Amino acid sequence: MNDIISIIIPMYNAEKFIGRLLNCLKEQTYKNLEIIIVNDGSTDNSLEIAKKYKKEDKRINIVDIENNGVGNARNVGIKGATGRYITFLDADDYIEHNMYEKIIKKMEETNVELLRCNFIKEDEEGNIIKSNNDLLDLSNKILDKSEINNKLLLNIFEDKLPTYVYLLFAKTETIKNKLEFRTDIRMMEDLIFCLELYMNIKQIYLFDFKCYHYVRYGESSTRTRKNLVRNYYDTLKVIDFLEDLLSKKNIAEDIFSTIYTTYSTILIKYILRTFQKDDEYRISYDEMVNLIKNTGAINIMKNANFVREDNSYINTIGNYIKKEDYINAYEYALKIKDRNI
Repeated sequence: MNDIISIIIPMYNAEKFIGRLLNCLKEQTYKNLEIIIVNDGSTDNSLEIAKKYKKEDKRINIVDIENNGVGNARNVGIKGATGRYITFLDADDYIEHNMYEKIIKKMEETNVELLRCNFIKEDEEGNIIKSNNDLLDLSNKILDKSEINNKLLLNIFEDKLPTYVYLLFAKTETIKNKLEFRTDIRMMEDLIFCLELYMNIKQIYLFDFKCYHYVRYGESSTRTRKNLVRNYYDTLKVIDFLEDLLSKKNIAEDIFSTIYTTYSTILIKYILRTFQKDDEYRISYDEMVNLIKNTGAINIMKNANFVREDNSYINTIGNYIKKEDYINAYEYALKIKDRNI
């Protein structure tokens, strides 16, 4: 086990966290690492902190670029990677000290192109929110192409299997010069990248090893009306991508139904969240109709099945929209504006 692992870390204003992550890498039991930090135009002391660690650890390479988003930063890291394997980390998370030793051993045992590990979600105080069991009955198994195209995808689109790119560990030839992260959207770029990767491999091993600590911080102050509407349009781009990608593959029809239901729910949530502040922040009736009708979203929502037990608000407004009853949909959104959506 002497192969180099290229670890790509996009970094933007991570001065509070980057030291913790680099200490985790310093303490790894597997030492043959290439640590590529891509500083995405940080305006705090992140870069200076990373440079201090680089003086002590020659495995660290720092690439300093103008701010252009996490997808672009990861693409820069991929281009610079020289290891046999590629993986990703987020600067504000941390990992177990034996993560790479156990993963590379499993990669060599199974000889798969791609491995996905598991994670623990916790808050910024270190309290566990969820010790994830999302691999379900697929854990510790090699999935072949048919199982990837059906079982794996169905779990993803039923929102049971998160597509966090930092859980992936890949042979470099499966990614480099073949795949890139989308840079025209600022959300769900992980999903698109993961799906393209899954469609291009023959096997994946789902390793139920909870070695990645995903830290959930307080709600971002960027949940503005402008960002919510932008995310709405980005979600429509993602749906277009999914339809185009999956229509070319041998994918079960019920997966498409699941996609329309899951992503219609996301679209409606973005609309409802604009109702949760003052009148100036809220979209108007005409704006809501435009977002649904004139963008083509209505065609997606008409194929959705709004029967989710976990959110009756979404079910109600979704069924109004399916009937193109926009007046009742808008009035209902006003009625529930103080609810947590």
